[in-house]
Amino acid sequence: MQDEATIDEDYYDLLARLGVPYFHWGGMRATDRLASLCRIDAGKMVLVVGCGTGYSACHIAEKYRCRVVGIDISEGLVEQARERAEAQNISDRVAFRVADAHDLPFDDDGFDAVITEFVTIFLEKPRALREYVRVLRPGGQVGVNELYKSEDVPRDAEELISEAEAGFEDVVGLPIVLPTLRRWEGWFRDAGMEDIRQEEVDYTYGVREYAKAVGGWADTLKLTLWSIHRMIFDKRMKKIFGQVGKMKDVFMKNKKTKQYVGAMLLVGRKP
Repeated sequence: MQDEATIDEDYYDLLARLGVPYFHWGGMRATDRLASLCRIDAGKMVLVVGCGTGYSACHIAEKYRCRVVGIDISEGLVEQARERAEAQNISDRVAFRVADAHDLPFDDDGFDAVITEFVTIFLEKPRALREYVRVLRPGGQVGVNELYKSEDVPRDAEELISEAEAGFEDVVGLPIVLPTLRRWEGWFRDAGMEDIRQEEVDYTYGVREYAKAVGGWADTLKLTLWSIHRMIFDKRMKKIFGQVGKMKDVFMKNKKTKQYVGAMLLVGRKP
């Protein structure tokens, strides 16, 4: 029997309810590299935009001994993030709140770093990036882990990429159009950032890392079996994960397209 609660759920709320801890390319290796590029260490104040269930935010707070604030537009995700922080006994160093990335509820110059992972691509980039810079202290860093495409993409590959983007938006409800790296860098400059650096995310995370993030092998198996069960009985969920799988195939595996699509870490400094 279909679980009616899943029918109209937001995509990320659905993934969170399934127990998926994070969604970005490169896993926690990419998160740690982004933290390094943003010069995060003890005593720093960090804002994580689009924190989801708080896995990266809690990881950063715990590993780098800094203070972290995570925001997300979803009340359900923020509640799960708070529960994660409490379970890890780090609520004194990481806090979560519901907020819109386009209108951050913080004073100017309050953070040493602003980080997002597979979030800004869904936003109004110029508006969101200006907000990231506004809440940064002078010398602070903005760091994103996002998708991009090459400047010159053959027509047949461009058509496949466009179809994957449109299919994702159709079933998930989030607009996604892959910018070029030059476009990303232009948005960073227009938002007032300097010393802009980028690195390719040419690595993935393995099953062992993911199992650890989920809570262990038993929880991973439980998640897998429950996801299969849900896809059998929930047609919308089957459609969503089917289309997301097609998008990943186009972006990561398809011989015609994968060489023109990638993920990168992009970091800029507020003067």
